[in-house]
Amino acid sequence: MSVSPPFLALVEEDDAAWQARLAQGGCFVIAEAALNDAVPWLAERCGGNLDQTRVYWGEAGREHASISPYCIPVHSANWTQVREHLLIQDGWGMGMQ
Repeated sequence: MSVSPPFLALVEEDDAAWQARLAQGGCFVIAEAALNDAVPWLAERCGGNLDQTRVYWGEAGREHASISPYCIPVHSANWTQVREHLLIQDGWGMGMQ
């Protein structure tokens, strides 16, 4: 039996690596409100309507908003807030480009 390589990898990046991603057009981060109460505030500020940034949709999203993961767009204009309120915590989530 063959073992496939993992499709997700833990990669810690420094500020320079994040800046390079932002210069390429930004990225998204997925972070859970259950682990950080700043996540919904940040998602609304950066992504607009919470119904559009919550991973749990519809009624389930509204009912479980306090524990839902959120998808937050990250770009150079909001990088400072994302770094200060989200990336400071171990296990904060994951970034996607």
